[in-house]
Amino acid sequence: MDDIMRQRALWMLGCLFIICILGNGWAPAASAHANASIAYSELSVIPGAIRYDLLIDMYDIRLAADPNDPAISDNSPETLQRFIQNAASRIEAYILSHSQVYADNLPLHGSVKSLKAVHLENDPQPYLKAVLEYPYKLKPQSLALHYDLIYESDQWHVNYVKLHLGESQQTGVIVYELREIHTGILSANVAAEVLFRQGLDRTIHYWEPALIVLALLLTAKIAENLKQRLLAVAVFVIALWTTSSISGMNLASLPVTLIDLLVSLSVLYFALYLAFTKHPRRLFWYAGSFGAIQGLGVSLILSGLRDGSKYREISAVAFSTGYVAGLLLACIGLVTATLLVHKHPKLVPFLLGSLSFLELMVFFWKLANV
Repeated sequence: MDDIMRQRALWMLGCLFIICILGNGWAPAASAHANASIAYSELSVIPGAIRYDLLIDMYDIRLAADPNDPAISDNSPETLQRFIQNAASRIEAYILSHSQVYADNLPLHGSVKSLKAVHLENDPQPYLKAVLEYPYKLKPQSLALHYDLIYESDQWHVNYVKLHLGESQQTGVIVYELREIHTGILSANVAAEVLFRQGLDRTIHYWEPALIVLALLLTAKIAENLKQRLLAVAVFVIALWTTSSISGMNLASLPVTLIDLLVSLSVLYFALYLAFTKHPRRLFWYAGSFGAIQGLGVSLILSGLRDGSKYREISAVAFSTGYVAGLLLACIGLVTATLLVHKHPKLVPFLLGSLSFLELMVFFWKLANV
């Protein structure tokens, strides 16, 4: 009987020893981040923009923005405030590079408006609250969020999302396997209208094709009458519209950096060519060729359309048509201006040289940012 009791006691002591070893010696060290990795996202439409409110686990964002911070486990208010102040630019860059907001399938470019540390009720872990705004003038018919934050370090990260669009609200969960959520329906008619207006608005921001139009209208030595100059502009615009539409449909494409550089070089070369050539030939051939290059540049914005979006062909044609419409409206003012310039012929070489110098500066700026 004593032997049996002794064996049972030894067996219990052995089990207790194994449990202690597993609990202390062999078990992995506890992480500084003991809680679940969670974020909360909310998108809403405000006048002139899309607002994105992001609540994200403070430890996760600190690990992503400043992984070498020796005080990464210190959650005191002073430490958190110092982190936000010192790493604000890195936090903004990380959030913007690992998430994308879409309105009507168009990728939007936003900025961080505020950053602060907050605590949620019944949750000891601090969170970072980031408020972002994405300018968008139209009333969107659809919203989407693509989210890639934290997954490079934690595949179990979860983001609870709310999308507010008009009177409707879409809720969902983003996880490692499913990183996008959207709401709203974009019809073909709305897609055409939205992209046409976007193309029209793009005329103001993407002005390099207008420089070639201006150069063509200034070429008194090449085309002595207005009719011939306008015909050269028409060839340029048709080539631009055709290339922009085809490239926007993803039927043909080139690297973005190469397109950017070619766009600047085309303006630079054409302005110098017209300034220093007294009797150049193949004017319409040059107009068509450089129109095609500029069309590739115009279509770059369409390269960011949300994957799987419908009506891409309609969107590409509508956007290109809107841009050309804006360019033709600009031509009215340019024609009037160049008619006045032609009364002082000595101004023409000076203006063409100025265009060349301006585009040379743009080219070097693009080259420096490659």
